[in-house]
Amino acid sequence: MKLRVLNFFSMKNNEWLLVIFLLITGVLYSQSNVKTISITEYKMSKGRKYPLIDLRTAQEYEEGHLKRSNNIDFTYSGFALMFVDFKKTTPMYLYCRTGNKSAKAAAILDSLGFKKIINLDGGVERWKEAGLPLVRD
Repeated sequence: MKLRVLNFFSMKNNEWLLVIFLLITGVLYSQSNVKTISITEYKMSKGRKYPLIDLRTAQEYEEGHLKRSNNIDFTYSGFALMFVDFKKTTPMYLYCRTGNKSAKAAAILDSLGFKKIINLDGGVERWKEAGLPLVRD
């Protein structure tokens, strides 16, 4: 069996078309369902009727969190399983301390088929910097 090495400089027109087609379809079908906004934009949005998920540990959550948020610890080994009862078409807002974990969690939920994920960039740190209140239960 002879292996053919792909040489971009010796490709024929139809081979180039195939490569271009594969690149375009890859881009079209890899579009993310994740939108990132500043956490302070959330304060002004109409998103408050949708699930708001705090991804920090239970201890961090107890120290202060956004009103109406639910705590699902991103570091929990069964993290993805915690979203089984969520509708995949309902918008979901995610935040953490700075926005790093929420971005990673958003990518995971996107890969699980969730359609409207909003990552609140800046997290609790930016929320506090803006002088906005946290609540304790």
